[in-house]
Amino acid sequence: MKLYGLIGKSLKHSASPAIYQQFFVREGRADCRYVLFELAAMEELPSLLDRNPELMGFNVTYPYKEQIIPYLDHLDQPAKEIGAVNVVTVERSTGKTLLTGYNSDWMGFSESLTGEMLPERALILGTGGAARAVAYALRKRQVAYQFVSRCGKKGALRYEDVSDELMRAHHLIVNCTPLGTAGLHENELPALPYQALTSHHLLYDLVYNPAVTPFLQQGIDHGCHIQNGMAMLHAQAELAWQWFQDNLTCVE
Repeated sequence: MKLYGLIGKSLKHSASPAIYQQFFVREGRADCRYVLFELAAMEELPSLLDRNPELMGFNVTYPYKEQIIPYLDHLDQPAKEIGAVNVVTVERSTGKTLLTGYNSDWMGFSESLTGEMLPERALILGTGGAARAVAYALRKRQVAYQFVSRCGKKGALRYEDVSDELMRAHHLIVNCTPLGTAGLHENELPALPYQALTSHHLLYDLVYNPAVTPFLQQGIDHGCHIQNGMAMLHAQAELAWQWFQDNLTCVE
C-alpha cells in the first residue's frame, strides 16, 4: 500500500482526503490511500516518517509551510523563492530518506483565476507561506500588491492603516489568513473598512470551509465578486498528485 497524507495542526476541516480519493479512483490506484496527520509540533515529523515507511509523499498546511523547510533535503525553485512548501515527496533508498519540497499553492492560485480580468493592484492579507505564494503568482501576472498584517511585519501595513481610499484603490483583496475557517476562527474576519467596497472589487478567500466565510459575506453584502479557495485547492492538488506519481514511477 502506498501512503500519502496531509500534515498540519488542525485538519478536521480538510477536503484533501476526498480529493485524493478521486485521483486514486481516476488513475486506478487501488494500492494508494490518503491520511490526515495532525502534528502538535514540526519536531514530530521524523518520528512520523519512521512510523510510516510506506509514506511516499504528503501535503503541508498551516502552520508548517515554512517550519518544514529545515527538514528537507531539496527545494524546487518556486519553493526557494517563496520560502514555503506545501508538497513533499519522499524517497527511501539504502537506509536513507530524502525529502524534496515543492510549492503548488502559487500555481493553484493563478490557475483558479483563469478568465478573470485582474485589477492592477491587490491587498494580500497575511504574511505567511500562503500569502507569499499568492504574491509570487501575482508577480507572474504583473499585478502590484501590498501585504497587510496584524503587526505590520515584513514591510506589511497594519490593518488599522488600511483606509477607505486604500481599499478603493485595490480591487483584489486576498485573505491568506485562517480567519473564517470552520472549527478554528469561523466567526472571525480581517479588520478592514468594508464600507469602502464596491461592485468592482473581487474578494478572494483561500479558506474553502465554509464556502462563504465572514470575509466573503462582507463581499456579498457590498455587491462584490467573491471566490473561495476550493478551485485553488483542486488546482494545486492536481499538480501535487502529478509530482507524487512522478516520484512513484521512479521508485517502482
